[in-house]
Amino acid sequence: MEEKKTPRQENLVAGIVGALLGSLLGVACIVFVGQLGYVAAVSGLVMAVCALKGYEKFGGALSKKGIVICCVIILAMTYFGNKMDWALSASSVLEMSFWDCYRSISLFIEEEVIEASSYWGNLAMLYLFTLLGAVPTIINALRGPADAAFTGEAFTPELAEEAAGMTVYGVDRKWLRPHQTWNIICSLTPVVFIFMLMFTPDISANAPVFMFGSLCFLLVLMIVRLCVCLPFTQTRSVIFVRRGRTLWRVDLSLLNRQHGYTFMPVSNTAPAWYALTADKQAAARRSIIQAMNAVEREDGSRSTSLARCVTPLKELQVVKNTSKMWTVQYETPQGKVKKLKIAKLYPDFAPTSDTTPPEKGARVNMPFALVTLLCSFLPLATLVMPEPSPVSKMKTQHDLDSIHFRLDSRIEEDTPGIYIDPKSDTYYYVYPTVYEAQPEDLRPYLQAQLDELDERVSQRSHRFAAEDGQLAELEGPNGKTYQYDGFVFAAMDNTVLLSYIVYLPEQNVAVLAEAILDNEPTEDVEARLLALLSSVEVDADAETVPFSSPVELTDENYQTFFAPAYDYGYEHVGRGFIKTPEGMFDEDSYADAFLTFSPNPTYSEDGTIISSNAHGVEMMVFMVQHDGTSADVVQDVAKQVALANDEEVNGELVSDDALDVSVWISAHMENGKPAPRFCYADVKQPGCYLAAVFTYHPDEADEFTDALLEELSDAYGLTLPGISEFDAAA
Repeated sequence: MEEKKTPRQENLVAGIVGALLGSLLGVACIVFVGQLGYVAAVSGLVMAVCALKGYEKFGGALSKKGIVICCVIILAMTYFGNKMDWALSASSVLEMSFWDCYRSISLFIEEEVIEASSYWGNLAMLYLFTLLGAVPTIINALRGPADAAFTGEAFTPELAEEAAGMTVYGVDRKWLRPHQTWNIICSLTPVVFIFMLMFTPDISANAPVFMFGSLCFLLVLMIVRLCVCLPFTQTRSVIFVRRGRTLWRVDLSLLNRQHGYTFMPVSNTAPAWYALTADKQAAARRSIIQAMNAVEREDGSRSTSLARCVTPLKELQVVKNTSKMWTVQYETPQGKVKKLKIAKLYPDFAPTSDTTPPEKGARVNMPFALVTLLCSFLPLATLVMPEPSPVSKMKTQHDLDSIHFRLDSRIEEDTPGIYIDPKSDTYYYVYPTVYEAQPEDLRPYLQAQLDELDERVSQRSHRFAAEDGQLAELEGPNGKTYQYDGFVFAAMDNTVLLSYIVYLPEQNVAVLAEAILDNEPTEDVEARLLALLSSVEVDADAETVPFSSPVELTDENYQTFFAPAYDYGYEHVGRGFIKTPEGMFDEDSYADAFLTFSPNPTYSEDGTIISSNAHGVEMMVFMVQHDGTSADVVQDVAKQVALANDEEVNGELVSDDALDVSVWISAHMENGKPAPRFCYADVKQPGCYLAAVFTYHPDEADEFTDALLEELSDAYGLTLPGISEFDAAA
């Protein structure tokens, strides 16, 4: 008789656990190698081998079904590992939290913060190396073992008679089924939930640590469950055989894989005694009796191998008897004493003469099963977990004149008093003015601010923060109680302004802060703004300004007022102040200046010139004293700009004599190509002109350039060509 070497028996649930554990090693390798600065593609090979071998190690065999499951796990975990690698890199560069970066990878690719070709190319290389690692492993698993000759003894009529006389005890199908069902449910549920959450972007910022802890806890719990439930999960293919006075434990699955003792075709399902036909049971008895004889003869290594399939339980004693199982003690042929747990799933079976066979099958360990199942829902808690309190994240101390407050460490400072959240592109403004106030002053001040804003900007909606004009209370991290009021103003262009003012009762002062974003305000923005205000502290000797008094511009503070001109309806144009030349207006007077908004404008030493460059448009604004007309002013300005840039004067004049407004239209060379430059002059009072220079840098233009030029055209009453129009004309 000839038989083939057959693959080891497969345990599906244990195999999935092994594949997940192996894939986690692959993820760790992808991240580790990537963070070292090397191409992590070779880690894909580690991912494939670890997942497939993990399945085979834990599951006992790697079948076609197991290969499909492993492929799904490998594809998902490779994607997850690649995304985690990029998120860690982005986190270190952008100084954002890992989870914020992980959730923003798609946005980073869209906004070209991360090169799409690099990201997807790296993922493609990972999948390629994964394929290189998976294919040989899969081929070896499917190839199967080589043929081997039968080495057992001849089956004589005496052996046949003895085999027929053996008493065989197999599990009852109905008694076993509840244990199998609960094992599958409790093992697969956490895996499903974890995979769901891996690809769910809108979850709490607390999720990374919680999910990692849940994953580790669940994996430990699943391994413990496999160990605790082993006597029940393995009973399908385990039978007990009484031969004479000796009780034997027989593992049909292992025996069926032994060379020369195969009694039925090998499949991915563990053979159960109750599922065998009469012919197959007879064949199994023949293999069992032959294996027993081989073990009793101590046939060298062959007997050692068979001893794991058919084990004689000599000197058998019951040391523990519970409602679910017996714990027995027996002596091995080598004289060692071992213990064995036998689940009470075998009808009419008692291990010794002084024990009673079970009348019904052992029940499922419901407390342990329910705890496992309930713990499987732990990862889902990340979907309903609240975001960490913005107050608790206020870590970075900021000082602004006599005002001190804290901000989230991820918020960047553009200039003192102006801060930006790179995640949501939200601007936060803290004004350095300390207002002398009473609680009843806050709402009238805000209402006046809102009315002025409403006159300039088309309003879509607004709402106040405090109800019925009563101040709301705010608990600060310093233990103090603050009071506040504010409003949320939504413009027709989707720009939203949040203006909040906090009252400090101990000093009877108030501090104003605002947030500006380009869409509906989220609770996070409002909470972060309030968290900022709840940490505000004001020096006892701080100078205060009454609400009724306008903020006074001084030589010390006028340069800090440059900010986006949202109150004029502009998003990309900033409003600042410049000093007027001595003798132009009153002493220590300042003029408004509208120009391209950038976080760091440049002032001349005397503060009379302000310049800024953003979105491919550079601007310079200043005041000019001149006895001529605006036409004379723009020509003089054009000559000075050309001289400063070592260029020849060129262009043409467009002038409105009635309004005394003029524009000099010229061009300059930008990387070998002509680009527009406009010089502008507008009379403010006889002999005093506001001048501005607009210089295009087409190579620096972006998607906001045309919108910026439209706003500048509105601010100056001009028709500046958009960058796209200029490109078409060029």
